Amino acid sequence: MNLVEEKAERAYELERAVVVGSLSARRAWVHMAEALYAIQSERLYELLGYERFTDWIATPEISLGRSQAYALTSVYSEFVVERGIPLDDLAYVEPTKLAETLPAVRSGLPVEEALADATELSRSDLRAKYRGVEPESAEEPVDLPICPECGQLIQSIQKKGEQ
Repeated sequence: MNLVEEKAERAYELERAVVVGSLSARRAWVHMAEALYAIQSERLYELLGYERFTDWIATPEISLGRSQAYALTSVYSEFVVERGIPLDDLAYVEPTKLAETLPAVRSGLPVEEALADATELSRSDLRAKYRGVEPESAEEPVDLPICPECGQLIQSIQKKGEQ
């Protein structure tokens, strides 16, 4: 085997490792979202010694950003709790892509269409479809925060103290 063939073989092995890791992470998010949702909705963080959910998720052991945690709980709430979608149906879909579809789902978009879009479309194509942002001009951050109350994407970052 020559050097080019060895590198190509290594490239395919590494690509496979990344694909397997990515699939594992996607499967894991639904279970984490389920636990986060329960802890938040049942206020179980209080029993863990925290006054607020955001204090609990900020602990070094968890270290989740507020927008990330609320995106996960919002997606779980809408798709699993409200719409009855089985966890297994969400296990291979990127949660940030599902979050992109939330406002449309809450406005009546069929859940099946949202799931198909989040599975098949790129992030830039999702932004184009759901926010009207054309792919070539899509310079917005991928993970925009989601309001935990209404599920709408928050378009601007609030300064500390303006919450």
